[in-house]
Amino acid sequence: MWDGSRLPTLRKSNKISTPCFIGVFFYFLCSIIVGCESEYSTPSSLSALDFSTDTLSFDSLFVGDQSENLVLRLYNRSKDNLLIDQILLEGGENAHYSINIDGISSPSLMNVQLAAKDSLYIFVNFFCNHTMLENTMEVTDRVTLRVGSMTKSAILSAHVMNVNVLDNVTISRNTSLTSNIPYRIYGELNIPEGTTLTIAPSAELYMAPKSRIEVYGNLIAEGTMDEPITIHSDRLSSFYDDVPSQWDWICINKSAHASLKNVEISNARNAIQVDSTASLWLNSCILRDAGASMVYSNHGDIHVYNSLMYNSGGALLEAHGGDVECIHSTLSNHFSWDYRKVSAVRLLPSTDSSYGNLLLANSIIEGNQRNELECEAESLLVDHCAITTENIKSIANDSRFVEVISTGNIKFKDVKKHNYHLTEGSDALNKANPSYVNDCPVDLDGNSRNISTPTIGAYECPIEQQIADHEK
Repeated sequence: MWDGSRLPTLRKSNKISTPCFIGVFFYFLCSIIVGCESEYSTPSSLSALDFSTDTLSFDSLFVGDQSENLVLRLYNRSKDNLLIDQILLEGGENAHYSINIDGISSPSLMNVQLAAKDSLYIFVNFFCNHTMLENTMEVTDRVTLRVGSMTKSAILSAHVMNVNVLDNVTISRNTSLTSNIPYRIYGELNIPEGTTLTIAPSAELYMAPKSRIEVYGNLIAEGTMDEPITIHSDRLSSFYDDVPSQWDWICINKSAHASLKNVEISNARNAIQVDSTASLWLNSCILRDAGASMVYSNHGDIHVYNSLMYNSGGALLEAHGGDVECIHSTLSNHFSWDYRKVSAVRLLPSTDSSYGNLLLANSIIEGNQRNELECEAESLLVDHCAITTENIKSIANDSRFVEVISTGNIKFKDVKKHNYHLTEGSDALNKANPSYVNDCPVDLDGNSRNISTPTIGAYECPIEQQIADHEK
């Protein structure tokens, strides 16, 4: 038995044994076979070659804008290495699209090799500086692979929007913005004292970064239920839809006036600023996704009827002095881009220490803070409202708070999807004061309000009832 004290002696030899020689021979033989198998062959059909999608769609773009790159992949599903005669952009060099095939930027590439079970990347970009007669136009093309007489294609599709560009414009007389072609605002759109800018129903204003509207005269933007006016960011990708602070603000300067009806404003830093002695009327409006305060006033005159405001980095409605009334509206703040430190609604003293007046009636003030109403007012009436507050018991004995309920059982349809319709069983249903129905006879959907037992907030009836009524 070997105890480890003696090691066996290895015999040295310069001869290659027969088994070793046979092994080397088979190694070289296999290498030759594998080398032959790694050659690329022309496929007899295109069934094993697939694009990652049948149609590659771009977000809407303005004329003159260049898209981000989108990726189209071409897969070889077979066990064979395949040789593709050509991959090409059918529109060629004059197309509005450009392609880059695995690092080679060209509208056409010949003799493309694609290994078994492998894929290649085709990067696609779109640019259109074409003069358009229509407001919008769909531009299509195809990426096609050819093997002999066989072809397979993926469609490229982009919607292009024509716009009127307003770059640092000051109107010199009463002016109207029509709905024929959308407007893209750069820098400042200035409305001087003594002039009026009227925005027609269904008009669209796209605000570039750091752009703003400065009102020293009058702004009249009155859409309809079917033809609302929209004012939002000029980034058309759906990715930016709820991103705040993409443009600056609408500022109603000292002694100016603004009346907005059926208007949607989104993605601003401050949606609307109101200076001293200026007035703002909001009726049936939707204001959403602001980086700071949604509506900020310094001793202004604010009237909010039948409107919805949601998600801002500051307050949804903040006033320092002045007169504020908010009737049959829904204000919900679940801002998620940063930590919000202030309440959804704030009425505080102005810079000269004067107190304002606040009327909240038939409205929902709701959010993810413990107390969503902060108020230091000379005159205060909170009448038949639903409010997120820890002080619901104490305010029950305060004569300035009339029939106020907690929002604990408010039951919005889906806050995460920004659906602020109420569902059955909501504590806000049929709990509003009918005295204010004449101010808001229809809700934000156009439904008539119950004149005897209306509902608190911007929406009158629960979503289940609307669905049932629609199906009748």
